[in-house]
Amino acid sequence: MILVTGKSALSEHISQRFDDVIVVGKPEYDFSKQQDCDKLLNDFPNPDIIINTFAKNLSNSWNTLTTNYVATVYLTVEYYKQLSHGQIINISSMSSWWPSYPGMPFEKFYYGISKLNLSDFGKNFNRIIVDDVKDVIISTIEPGRFKSPMSNYSGTEVKKIVDLIEFAIINQVTHLSLVSK
Repeated sequence: MILVTGKSALSEHISQRFDDVIVVGKPEYDFSKQQDCDKLLNDFPNPDIIINTFAKNLSNSWNTLTTNYVATVYLTVEYYKQLSHGQIINISSMSSWWPSYPGMPFEKFYYGISKLNLSDFGKNFNRIIVDDVKDVIISTIEPGRFKSPMSNYSGTEVKKIVDLIEFAIINQVTHLSLVSK
């Protein structure tokens, strides 16, 4: 079973591409709240693959950072502890490559810095677990802007992001970036 967190354009395309997909998100699970993350861990204790797609791009720094970074890290670590095999894929962003620039609006800064930290988390967590005998792969994917409500439906076709996810699953890679369309 593939568990996709976040009800989005991306999760919709993932559920169309793969079999045995369950998509979860609001209103059942608010990933800015630890109790909802814990509920998810209890409700779906053993998925084969987890794809964390949820993200916020808000002017409220607390909600953006908590949702995009803290919740994703928390779910990744807790699922890693309880799984004996599988894969956890975190969707970061190419904005992690340049999280700030002069005059940047704060909401873009919060989003970019949360994704920078998420990408760094993936690299560093993989260093921690490199010698573990567990058969659990942690992957981070950094897509550029893709067509979704968050991006005003501009950017790369969502299908290309799903292609990256499929590539990560088949090849069990730990880090991928989509640099161009």
